[in-house]
Amino acid sequence: MREAIAARRSTRDFTDAALSLEELSYLLWATQGVTAVQRDDAGAIVQRFRAAPSGGARYPWRPTWRSSRDRPAAGLYRYLPNDHQLVLVREDAQLGAQIQAACYGMPRWVVRR
Repeated sequence: MREAIAARRSTRDFTDAALSLEELSYLLWATQGVTAVQRDDAGAIVQRFRAAPSGGARYPWRPTWRSSRDRPAAGLYRYLPNDHQLVLVREDAQLGAQIQAACYGMPRWVVRR
């Protein structure tokens, strides 16, 4: 096991093809979405169960997505798991370049084959 961990490397192999909204929807739900809801006798929500575990149900990771396409509008979106909804945080067609600069110029695609 030690050798497997020592030999592990991240690789990035991306395509230029855009995700469809259905694919994005499924990806967000599968990583952070609500999978079940527990209600009390009056019907009020007592607890939501999510696809990914989190210590103390704190869920510190906030799924965020950047669209570079026209539909939905180019900009930054936040995923709201309870509503299974994307909310536009900032509309900005130049956001990709700003994110790349903030990441010290990391290339948009890093491909290793």
